[in-house]
Amino acid sequence: MYKQAIILTRLCDTNNYLSPYNLRQQSLFRQHVDNSMKAHFSTILFTATFLLLNACGGGGGNDSTPVPAITITSITPADKSTDVSVNIVLSVRFAKDIDPNTLTNSSFTLSNNNTVSGVIVYDSTTFTATFTPDETLLSNTLYTAKLTTSITDSGGVALDQIYTLTFTTARDILFFNANDGVIGNELWKTDGTEAGTITVKDIYSGSGHSSPTQLTVFNNTLYFRASDGINGTKLWKSDGTEVGTVMVKDIDGHFISSPDELSVFNNILYFIANDGVNGRELWKSDGTEAGTAMVKDIYSGGFNSDPGDLTALNNILYFYANDGVNGHALWKSDGTEAGTAMVKDIYSGLGSFPPRYLTVFNDTLYFAASDGINGIELWKSDGTEAGTIMVKDIYSGSGHSSPTQLTVFNNTLYFIADDGVNGTKLWKSDGTEVGTVMVKDINGHFISPTNGLSVFNNILYFTANDGAHGYELWKTDGTKTGTTMTKDINSGGAHSLPKYLTPYNGTLYFQANDDTHGYELWKTDGTEAGTVLVKDINPGNFNSSPYGLFTFNNTLIFAADDGTHGYELWTSDGSEAGTVILKDIHTAGSSNPFAQ
Repeated sequence: MYKQAIILTRLCDTNNYLSPYNLRQQSLFRQHVDNSMKAHFSTILFTATFLLLNACGGGGGNDSTPVPAITITSITPADKSTDVSVNIVLSVRFAKDIDPNTLTNSSFTLSNNNTVSGVIVYDSTTFTATFTPDETLLSNTLYTAKLTTSITDSGGVALDQIYTLTFTTARDILFFNANDGVIGNELWKTDGTEAGTITVKDIYSGSGHSSPTQLTVFNNTLYFRASDGINGTKLWKSDGTEVGTVMVKDIDGHFISSPDELSVFNNILYFIANDGVNGRELWKSDGTEAGTAMVKDIYSGGFNSDPGDLTALNNILYFYANDGVNGHALWKSDGTEAGTAMVKDIYSGLGSFPPRYLTVFNDTLYFAASDGINGIELWKSDGTEAGTIMVKDIYSGSGHSSPTQLTVFNNTLYFIADDGVNGTKLWKSDGTEVGTVMVKDINGHFISPTNGLSVFNNILYFTANDGAHGYELWKTDGTKTGTTMTKDINSGGAHSLPKYLTPYNGTLYFQANDDTHGYELWKTDGTEAGTVLVKDINPGNFNSSPYGLFTFNNTLIFAADDGTHGYELWTSDGSEAGTVILKDIHTAGSSNPFAQ
């Protein structure tokens, strides 16, 4: 028995806990028990186990030290980046060394509904992997990069979770709608210069308005809804030329098709439309008249299933719809009639609340829904009926926590919700009930963060009111102590009301009012000192009210009113001198670009 104790002590000295290696050695030890002692095997096994526990200093507790999972410390480009170069090389830095053999075209992927091939290289000195696409990426296209738990270190320890990020490549040409006062609200384009800002086509001939909206790029072509004054509001497309701007299909032959929610999925354009026979249903198009067809008449007959919140996850398109029997429920489609089916009737019966704010997080679909018992709460789905469950009853009982503004940040889902005690506040979730918690009770009252959550420089920014400073710009790293006001722009209890938070060139831009200059263009680097007015576009205490902020060709584009030209297209490089009107489209009034 002395020899047995020595062997087991050595095993414990190796890792000081019951590792798989130790257990294998214990098994080998048992195999060497003398055959003459088999009759006493139970006694020997008990003694060996007792010696093992004592040799490891245990028996009364668990001294095991779990091996930490692999995490990612940085990814380039950042999630939800826009105006990304079409020649981008993706870069991922891990927290520890990984096994390069597990970095494959299936564990590190890039797609735009079609898989993008590329070369993956790993640098073990910096723990950094790069993905270089084999071909130049398409312009103005949404791409998704994914790293899976198939990535491990040399010991088989896996990545802690699936990491997914999206980014949009830069535009060659910016399309928008505007009214020049002569031909009405029509489709325009710009290359970023005054001379290159021109009308694409007068779709509704004369002074009528075609009012093109929902501008969506698909297969290097612009798709949108517009009215030519003859066929009603229909699906149109444009290659940027007058002759190449045409109606895709007159779906109904009347004035009621009104395509809506244009979404690209699996290299097909999906949308909602009414053909005048089947009501508002899910449609799809490959860009041709013949290839534009209804996916399925979900609410059979001439009734509207009214699908909404079209969201793609793992080659399936999810949305809410009403089949006339189950009310508004969660649905999914692979693009075929047979493959379009209800996921789950969350709220049984017709009087249901549609699942809203569908958001992909950690390869799972999250949304707000009500089962008729717990009110509107946070739910999640893996695409199956059994896997569609409530995450947490935040507002306990039948009250509504009403989660909105679902935003993924640092591998956590953030949102706005009301628990019935603290009012509407910022919350976060890791997808579990216990991991769904309020980030911080900013003011102890019922005043909420508003105007959207925006990720910038690995920090989440939002607007909130702490009860003392009014609605101001706040930021959080996800912790209670790390949730602070960036700056009291409109000092005291007045509101600066920041909104349209838009990252550009390492700085966050937004509209705000300091009570001296009116609502103007501001920017921040995340510090109080670095939160400053860009330019008083409409001088004095008047409002230029900039809106429609986004990046294009390494510049910030937006609409604003300088008090002289009306609402027109502006551009900024972030400096006062570099913030200028791009073109006075409507010389006698406002062209109102980006009108919806």
